[in-house]
Amino acid sequence: MEKTNKKISVALYLMTAILVITGISVFKDYGVGYDEPAQKITGDINFDYVFHSDTRLLSYENRCYGPAFEILLTAICKTLPEQHTRRDIFLLRHLCTFFVFCIGAVFLYLIVLRQTGNTFWALLSVLFFVFSPRIFAHSFFNSKDIPFMSFFIIGFYSLIRLLENKNAKWILIHSFASGFLMDIRLAGILIVFITSVLFIADSVSRKTHLLNLFALTGLYLALTALITVLFWPALWPSPISSLSAAIRETIHYPWPGKILFMGNYLSAGNLPWYYLPVWIAITTPLSYIILFFCGLPDFAASAVKSPKNRLYAGVLLWFFIPLLSAMFFRPVLYNSWRHFFFIYPSLVIIAVHGARKLYGIRIPNRNIRKILKAIFILIILCSLFHTMLFMYKGHPFEHLYFNFLAGNKCLDYFEGDYWGLSCRQGLEYLIKNGGEGKIIIYAADWPGKFNAYILKTENVKRLHYTENPEEADYIITNNTADIENYPAFKECFSINIRCGKILSVLKKTRD
Repeated sequence: MEKTNKKISVALYLMTAILVITGISVFKDYGVGYDEPAQKITGDINFDYVFHSDTRLLSYENRCYGPAFEILLTAICKTLPEQHTRRDIFLLRHLCTFFVFCIGAVFLYLIVLRQTGNTFWALLSVLFFVFSPRIFAHSFFNSKDIPFMSFFIIGFYSLIRLLENKNAKWILIHSFASGFLMDIRLAGILIVFITSVLFIADSVSRKTHLLNLFALTGLYLALTALITVLFWPALWPSPISSLSAAIRETIHYPWPGKILFMGNYLSAGNLPWYYLPVWIAITTPLSYIILFFCGLPDFAASAVKSPKNRLYAGVLLWFFIPLLSAMFFRPVLYNSWRHFFFIYPSLVIIAVHGARKLYGIRIPNRNIRKILKAIFILIILCSLFHTMLFMYKGHPFEHLYFNFLAGNKCLDYFEGDYWGLSCRQGLEYLIKNGGEGKIIIYAADWPGKFNAYILKTENVKRLHYTENPEEADYIITNNTADIENYPAFKECFSINIRCGKILSVLKKTRD
């Protein structure tokens, strides 16, 4: 047993070290996403309210959105030297967000290890998790959906431990994880629902007295509510009414924009029921999708056959409740499926289960069995290598990954670089090729300005923005369909990936 634990520890430490080193080597390569400056402001305003009694928060338009992780990022950025630049702040934010992603990977490993008791399958789950190009890229610049996903993994792990050991330690840990999760995004209430369902199921199977069930559930809900209010400063003056307002804002989010989906521009509030399934299917490595469907029937059967093992039922609830709810109620959605990244770990867990079942198929002939198992492992490794190769070649635009189901010209049918990260490379091109002195730029959208924040200070000083394209020497746009709107300009630089063009820089050719 001691040798087994030692092997598990070595595998976990080695995996984490490789992941962290990889992140440290590439975190400076990503641009500033569309939402990042607004997220930073949310953290700053909440931090100032807590530590400097600044009342701007009470009238802040985004006070209804969970600020917990942003407050943490602001606090960490406060440790930077006094002479720090905006570039230092955004790079540190990217690195911290990635570290939280790494923590999520560790807890995913622990969940699968607890399920299978096998280090190989636990490591494979981490490989599936990390070699998911879109998820990996978002793990640097997306300080909303990635921390929420990671803390959901942590919350689920603490739930499994609580069901195994119903003691004060794990009630407190799980309550903290649940409350903090809701303080990142209100969708974290799902972990509260899953917890309550599994508490009831566990009590029924164990024939626990109802008073014990009520006491345990009541204590958990009370502690979770306390933690939620504690790490959400906007709730402090009036917790119940403020939380109700936040729930209403979340359910009826007023985003009137249109998005490109399957070749048509559709209202974000009137998307077809299959919006999420399609996005998941075309942006997840196909081998994971196949393994998911191979593993799903047996995984569901295991939830029924092994009622005392609540992990299976919990994972199914984790994946299907959010997905089916969105398909049925059809809330406002946009930016592909990033708001639902938090269900991706459950997809991975089921996919690894599928791999286990295929690997464990019983074949009478021992030699043939060994050959088929070797071929199966080789296929998985080749799939991982293929994904890794895309991530290497496509860096730092892994967030634009599509599998072959999306087609060759998928950017004609689906949203591309809506975060505008490629604007960083456009600005770097202008600094290098825009001549000496001042460079006057018209940014067609906010990322054309925001990405100046992550450039070196001496370079940023040369960039001057105008709100009038007629006054500009250059135009930068991550919406390449805009080019025709500027007849006095000609494209001088662009970024093209396999699926199409994601950025254009235009130079004035006539007044």
